[in-house]
Parts: sequence; C-alpha cells; structure tokens
Amino acid sequence: MAGGVALLLAPALFAITRTPPCSTDEVQDVGVSVVAELLPAVTAAAERVQPTLEPRCLRLRVGERRPDEISRILSGEALTDVERTDVWIPDSSTWLARHGLSGLSLARSPLVISQPAGTAKADRIRTWKELFDHVAEGGKARLPDPFREAAGTELLAAARTMIADPTRRTAFVREMGRRTAETSASLDDTLAVLPERMVWKHNTEAGGRKIRAAYPAFGVPMLDYPLAVLNGDPRRRAAAELLRAELEGEPTRRALLAEGFRTPESHAPSTFTADLGVFPSPPRVLAAPGEREITADLAVWTRVNRGLRMLVLLDVSRSMGSEVRPGRTGLSLLADFARAGLELLPDDTDVGMWTFAGSAGQRPWEQLVPTGPLDEQLGETTRRAQLKQRYDRVKPLPRRGSALYEAFLAGFRDLSGTYRPDRTNVLLILTDGVRGSSGLSLAETVRRLSAEVSPQRPVRAIVVGVGDRVDVTGLRSLVAPLDGMVFTADEPSDARRHLIEAITSALRQEPTG
Repeated sequence: MAGGVALLLAPALFAITRTPPCSTDEVQDVGVSVVAELLPAVTAAAERVQPTLEPRCLRLRVGERRPDEISRILSGEALTDVERTDVWIPDSSTWLARHGLSGLSLARSPLVISQPAGTAKADRIRTWKELFDHVAEGGKARLPDPFREAAGTELLAAARTMIADPTRRTAFVREMGRRTAETSASLDDTLAVLPERMVWKHNTEAGGRKIRAAYPAFGVPMLDYPLAVLNGDPRRRAAAELLRAELEGEPTRRALLAEGFRTPESHAPSTFTADLGVFPSPPRVLAAPGEREITADLAVWTRVNRGLRMLVLLDVSRSMGSEVRPGRTGLSLLADFARAGLELLPDDTDVGMWTFAGSAGQRPWEQLVPTGPLDEQLGETTRRAQLKQRYDRVKPLPRRGSALYEAFLAGFRDLSGTYRPDRTNVLLILTDGVRGSSGLSLAETVRRLSAEVSPQRPVRAIVVGVGDRVDVTGLRSLVAPLDGMVFTADEPSDARRHLIEAITSALRQEPTG
C-alpha cells in the first residue's frame, strides 16, 4: 500500500478546502483521513496549504475516519468505494505497525488510569498491577476494545509484559473483553483507561464530578498521532509533504495544545494542573508493540473472548450426601460452586446441565437444563434462572452409586456431536470422584475417548473434585485425551478462584480445529 496505490474509502462527511481555479474535470483530490479529535486542526492546516499547491488543480479533502475502518480495508477484510485516502492520520503508530507502515508524530497523549476525584486513598488504583488485579477479580471498569481502539491494543501489550502468570493473564483478557461493552458508563464514577487528554477535557467541561489521572511509575503507553503517506504519486506526495510541514508548524502546535494534546516532544499544555486531574511532567513511556506482537496479542484476545459453550455434569450419587466439612456435604459444596460460577458468565454464554448417578438397567444421566444462551427465555424464566433453581434444589440419590465414566463419555459425545466452532466447548464435571464397582473402567473410558477425539472439534474437559476421596491421579488420566484439567475445591470461598482458573486454563489453549 505504501508503494503507490491510494486507499479508497466510502463516502463520508468531508471538510473540503477552497476549490482551485480549474474546471470540474481537471480537479484531482488528495484525500486526508484523520481521527475525529484531530479533525479541526488538520482541516485548518489544509485550508492554509491549499492556495500554495502546485499544480493548482489538486484539492485537499479532509475527512474523519475511524482507524479500525481503514485498517480493515488495508488488510483486505473490507472493501469500500469512491473516496481516496492519500494521507492517513490515526491516533497511534500501532495502527501503522499492523501494516508495515511508519509515520511522523504530530501530537501525543499518554494512556492513563482515570478514577473519580475524591476516591479514598485505600481504594485508589495507581499501578497497572492494581488495575489488572481489579479487573481479573471482576471489578467495575471501562476498558478499550483492541480491535477498535489503539488504547486497547496498547493495554493488551502492557498486560502481556507485566502479568507473568498465564492463568491470571488469561483471566484479565477475558474480563477485559467483558468490560469493552461498558463504554456508556459515566467517567464520573468508573475506573477507566483512556488518553490523558480525555481526563483534561472531562474536567474542563461544565458540570459533573471531576476525575483524576494516575500515571503508573512503570510507564504508560503513548498515543502519538502519526501522519503516513499512502500514495507514491509524485504530485500527491508533494501535496502531502506540504500538509505535513504545515501540521508541524506553530499554528497547528498551538491549536493542539489548546485541545489538551502534548507536543511530539511530550511538552504539556499550560492548562495542565492537579486541579484538572492531569500533570505536566512527561511520564515514562512503555515501548510500543510491533507488528508480530500485536498479531499475537489480538489472536489471544480472539481466542479467549470468542465465547464459551459449557455442559455441566453434576454428580448426585449417594456418596455426594456425605459430609466433607462440618455441616457441608459434597453436593451442597459443589452446588455453591456452580451458583458462584453462574455469576461469572456473561449472558451470551451457552450452558447446559446434567446430573448423573448409576442405576441398574437405566441411563445413568439426566438432562435437567438443555444447553443454550444463559439469557434465553425458557418458559416463564431464563436459562440462568433455571440453572440457579436446579442448583438450589438438587439432592443426592441415596440408592445410587456413581456413573462417572459413563456420564463423562456421554457428555463428551454430546458436546462433540453438537460442536460450535465459534466457541470454546468445555465439559465441566463436578464430583467427589467416587465410583462404584460396575460399569466402564477407567482404562476402557480413556481408550474410547482417545479413539473419538477430533482435532477439528476440540472439547476441553475440567473436573472439579470435592472431599478427601478424590482420586486426582485417576481423574487426570481420564481428562488427558481432552487436554483437560483437574481441580479440587475445599471451601465455598474457593469457588470463584477455582472456576476462573479452570475456565481460563481451557480458554488459553489454542484451538486445533
């Protein structure tokens, strides 16, 4: 693209500079696509440049364009028509890096952690680690989408650098995916990651509670608003160079400082004060991710946030009625675990529920709630509400032994047979691990599973065991053909941590299909 073919864009609202003295047929447009926050300054610069263009039949056309729109076109994911873009000014060089391009910075705005002014000192988030922990544990926050905003890409890169534990990192990425939908949340009472300029702008506008920026000492990502020339045509490149020179001049610099941007050298506006929640000292800047790092980070994001489809198998055999803690049976403990898990899952998660227990001459499992979206209406209530009711009411069957292996194999076959390639398909088994002497053996179950697994239809297995009779070694052998995980739950308070670990362990594995 940088070699000489201009980018074509669909029609938009363009600020058209003065038309040169040429006939309509002779006028050739030089398209300039720019992020919304720079549109006024770039339009004004183009109007100053227009009278100096040679030949005079060239016309600068400046228009607002979201960087993700242009990025999709450059990558071939979208094809639109008619409007030319010869000059691209996104908000960050990370957009250019995705396509092997480079550009010259026109302004800067570091990404900061914002929070309402007056937040108690003990509750303030001042470091990236504190932010990552807050989000991974389900705390409220407003975070940027990495496919639509450079700030999101930069935040993913920061998480990759600073969160060493892969389970914790995956939990953050998944929770970040849930927070990107919260863009309507008011900055007055919400933790957020956003450009410093937005903090300044929010506080300079009348009304509303002020917010304050935190600049983590480890460093901050930087939006640098680069200018890239996409067209190799000599005349258009010459016009683009004149525009670039004007944008580097004093009038544009003053205009951008007045709008809360820093200069390319990170000099802050004179209006930056503690009262307005921002500070003029240049912050330490984190290294921007390169093309390969961005691609890898977005692949992880897609994998983790592509959706979850989960079938829950709950053991209701007689041994589940035994106490595993004073006053607590294994079944009551795992029912609490399952209820806590429901609170973690977004409405578009597909979930189903079976119970299982052995009985001579009968199928040893029963479907209580069919698999589907949690917010789907089932009769007079939603699937989420039905699942909660089932967990509240489930009782052990005192005359039935376990049918763990038979139920595990049946659940795997159900998920594999109804596999959804747009989701991570997970089999979650909640059990005390105790099984009767009849039925399938462990070796035979593993043999059948190994013969039936498909790289094109991967199903992940997670077993959560409770009590002191859990055969962890045997359960690990059981789940091995499905790249599974085994966890033990000793207390209800462990439920949230265990479920996050279990699900994120499955999500972070690269699907092989």
